[in-house]
Amino acid sequence: MAYTPLKLSEIEPAGWIYRQMLRDLRNGIAGHFLQLRPDYGEKTYIDKDGNLGRGEMTGNWADGFIRMAFFSGEPNAISRAREFVTKVLDSADEDGYLGNIPREKRYRNAITGELWTQSRLYVALLAYYELTGERNVLDAVKRAVNLTISKYDKRNRPFVRSEAERRSAGNKPIQSHGLMFVDVLEWLYRIDGDRRYVDFAKYLYNDFSKSRDIDDRDMQISSLLDSKRALFGHGVHTVEQARVPLFLKYTTGNSRYSTASDKAFEKLSRYITPGGAVVSQEAIFDTVPLDTSHYEYCTITEFASTLESALAKSGDMHFADMIEMDVFNAAQEARSADGKAISYLTSDSRMTALRNSDFPYTGKRRCQMSPAHRVGGSCCSANSVKVLPYYLSSMWMKSNSDRGISALLFGPSRVRTSIGNTEVDIKENTDYPFDDEIDFNISTKRAVTFSFTIRKPSWAGEMRVKSPGADIVPKGDRFIVTKRWKRGDWIRVTFENPIRISHLPDGKVSIYRGALLFAQKWGYTERTLPRRFNPPGFREYELRGRPNYPYSPHYIDPYSPSFGFHARWRRGDALHPWSNPPLLLEGKMKSASRKDGYEKRVRLFPAGSLPVRFSAFRIWPFPRGETP
Repeated sequence: MAYTPLKLSEIEPAGWIYRQMLRDLRNGIAGHFLQLRPDYGEKTYIDKDGNLGRGEMTGNWADGFIRMAFFSGEPNAISRAREFVTKVLDSADEDGYLGNIPREKRYRNAITGELWTQSRLYVALLAYYELTGERNVLDAVKRAVNLTISKYDKRNRPFVRSEAERRSAGNKPIQSHGLMFVDVLEWLYRIDGDRRYVDFAKYLYNDFSKSRDIDDRDMQISSLLDSKRALFGHGVHTVEQARVPLFLKYTTGNSRYSTASDKAFEKLSRYITPGGAVVSQEAIFDTVPLDTSHYEYCTITEFASTLESALAKSGDMHFADMIEMDVFNAAQEARSADGKAISYLTSDSRMTALRNSDFPYTGKRRCQMSPAHRVGGSCCSANSVKVLPYYLSSMWMKSNSDRGISALLFGPSRVRTSIGNTEVDIKENTDYPFDDEIDFNISTKRAVTFSFTIRKPSWAGEMRVKSPGADIVPKGDRFIVTKRWKRGDWIRVTFENPIRISHLPDGKVSIYRGALLFAQKWGYTERTLPRRFNPPGFREYELRGRPNYPYSPHYIDPYSPSFGFHARWRRGDALHPWSNPPLLLEGKMKSASRKDGYEKRVRLFPAGSLPVRFSAFRIWPFPRGETP
């Protein structure tokens, strides 16, 4: 492992990250999910009705909500988080069981998804433990996990059934989501180093890899080791399960797991859209990733989480670049800026967002903007709450080689931790990704020497790091800044981010600056849809682009410096940049229209700030100076 994540209690949001969390809690889905879905909540675990959808969605929402509550310091949200955890712990059975499955149906592989619902709850409780330090919560999770481990063996297997069991279940497949119980095992192993958790993770993955009964097989070890086998499964299953061979790679030393993990990420890289998400409409189906390819919000969330895990374990900064692309583009494109609605399925170029859009194998009711889509049990609404808190959780880590501090993902934040038995307070002041400058202000209880690692993004044409009196060493994709730090010290980072393009398989290109994908604004109209269950302040609505607005064929000019564009900063709203972005691109694009004089002045905006957008363009097909 290259890096160790900081405890959640050591990190705070600032700037636009703090404001987005606060608004989501006070006005958005995050703070009102249980009003949007009153059939979820603590009663999921108190009633133990076996409803696996409620178990999944309540756990995912709680995980994001608890983190947001304590990160933001919002008192009402903190009180609600404490109430939730207290009631859940009170619902435990005398043997320590925590979950929503009736006693007579527990630990049976014919019941699809039990391990999955347990894992979502336990991860939320572990987040609460790290944020509060309440040891009784950790003890309750460990007791419940150890109970689960004791129930599975060669006779009772989680993913493999006998023929009789298969018939009794009506040949219904076992939900492969259950493999993600490994998320809980990994966290507990990180806390106390107990190898039983690694052993059970290995047992689960081996059983999963042997199964003929599961619903998705992309991450089975035989599938991964077959270089010719493409990815076809449900996108969220595939991206989340990549974390499992990754964990085993770094804890077992087994070369087979290592090869499988490397193959998983190599295969996933073939399906990434311009906005950084993995194609999943809802399945991957070996789809070529284009700007019009759809992706599910659950996949956005779980892909970011998998990349964050890979970043910590490998230390490969390429994963950090991928995380920022996914979080700053796809995740913002798929939600409303006020946090009150998301689109279950989204694409980087989006002319419409309609309820009755048809997709192979998924049916309808997935593209409109909604606070809680009724398809999938509102899975994407619950999972959308986790994106930004998880991003914040992975921004800062400690290097396992020298125990110094490392800024691996960027954004306004604050860290208060201990290095060399000395309290260290670091404030990261920036409007990144809308700004090209970051100031790290450092304060220590007493002078202490440590290294400060700062990632160099792959898109930074030039990166300057300045800190008076420090030893600054560029080292590939990072800078190592070492000094005997004291109160009042600082580091200033300045980027020179060139405008760049990326070629898509259909011949079009996307245009970027820094971590942001840029798109052309499109006129649209909204139509509110009648939904009886939405509480006041929430609505479900469709977006419909205006025909031919403002469209005439526009082309990127590959011969012009910076492809004809330059960055322009404006007043905007630095604290709500996805509502009113302070950065845009201005320039000229080639036009096929004579009335435009074969050239058109164009503004491009961050794609995540545009509900309806056009984010890929053709290359001007004629030599310099020629017109159609």
